[in-house]
Amino acid sequence: TRTAEKGEPSGDVPRVVALLTRQCGAWRAVDVTKPKLLAWTDTLRRRGRAPGTIRKYLRYLRAAFASAKEARLVSAVPPFPTITVRNTRKTFFTVSEFETFLSALARRQYGDVLVDIVLFGFYSGWRLREILNLTWAEVNRDTRAVFLPATGTTKRPEDRELALDHVRPETGQWRG
Repeated sequence: TRTAEKGEPSGDVPRVVALLTRQCGAWRAVDVTKPKLLAWTDTLRRRGRAPGTIRKYLRYLRAAFASAKEARLVSAVPPFPTITVRNTRKTFFTVSEFETFLSALARRQYGDVLVDIVLFGFYSGWRLREILNLTWAEVNRDTRAVFLPATGTTKRPEDRELALDHVRPETGQWRG
């Protein structure tokens, strides 16, 4: 995969824009209504698209309308449907599966670091990106806690603090 150059969209932006152009590019802005969007999302659902993917497509389309309104190309942004996403986990590791996974991970290059990241995520429930972005400034060794500041988004609207009860203070190693 190619990385984005400076000033170029990153991630899946080009792919989603291309998809929206193919599927919605012939639509006239004045014809885009909530019923039309609902019919389109139903078609996407029948084609097997996940609710989270459909919600992402609607966000991109809504952003395009907002940009067009700001540029005075359209007079209003139509109402968009709300897509509810329920990402309930349905499967979990058994204790023996988790131990096997950690053992396999430990044998890899940088295994000790990878195991620490996985264990921190296991004990904290924090997202991988939250863990990887931690700095020493967010670790209080006196109170043995890690502080994760709020981002102001729905993913993390409030500050979080995690007591490091699962870490041996003398070695910094995880307790089993």
